[in-house]
Amino acid sequence: MNHHLRFFRPSARLGAAGIALLLSSCSTPKPEPPLAAVQKGLTYEIRIFDVPAKHPFGSQGIESMSPQQASDLLKKLDRQPSFSGVISAAPGQTKTLGNKKDFVYPTEWTPPQLPRADRKIVGSGFPVTPATPKSFQTTQIGTTVSFTGQKSADGFVDLDLTLDRKTLLGFVNYGKPITTDATDWLGRKVPVVITENRIEKPIFRSDRIKSSILLTEGDYLVLRNPDARPAYTGDWPFQEKRKPGFIALIRVASH
Repeated sequence: MNHHLRFFRPSARLGAAGIALLLSSCSTPKPEPPLAAVQKGLTYEIRIFDVPAKHPFGSQGIESMSPQQASDLLKKLDRQPSFSGVISAAPGQTKTLGNKKDFVYPTEWTPPQLPRADRKIVGSGFPVTPATPKSFQTTQIGTTVSFTGQKSADGFVDLDLTLDRKTLLGFVNYGKPITTDATDWLGRKVPVVITENRIEKPIFRSDRIKSSILLTEGDYLVLRNPDARPAYTGDWPFQEKRKPGFIALIRVASH
């Protein structure tokens, strides 16, 4: 296309303002600045399932799975997660999910109070006071998980993850029943429990996993901790000799 420019002598009537307007309308427009590249954020999804110490759901401590493989694993698990959550963050930003709460438990007890041997007991009762808690401690039970992800141009996510979990397994009774002698209908002496005098101390399990992994966006990171013992040196008080494990499924995607 040919462009024809016509030059003319400005009229006296145009004036200085008109000439300035004419020149500005003929000037080349300035180019717009380039738009800054918008970096997508990341969405983290996690589900944790409690499983028995011996389970058929794989043995690797850490592995990646395609969405189809993760779907097959979820069907095999066939249970509700004990912890789940979804959170979004900008690339490089650390975000944390958690459900920890305070748990207060006794650590010291006053000894049981029994009647003195030189005191005569009047009536059918037997006055006794079982061991009573006198000192307490607070800990937090539950789960926290922190994510920091950085997306690369080739569809991978460089993920730093820290999972911290503390669970109450049960209680161990260190007390012994307080008994007294009685006579049955045959005249035989038999022990009778006056109070169970229970002194129950909690047993906790603590798990901490810290991992850095390069994960394909949309795939799942699977963490397993199937066979770790709690901090307890005595005889294990439960039928299961090894504490229960867990399986965590984590997915990272752009949003």
